[in-house]
Amino acid sequence: MPIHTKCICELLETSCQVHQQNQLVLI
Repeated sequence: MPIHTKCICELLETSCQVHQQNQLVLI
């Protein structure tokens, strides 16, 4: 997984799985 996605996952633990599915990346 991209580092950016991991960072978002850590920030939003509740939506971690959702972000992984949608592959949301903040540039």
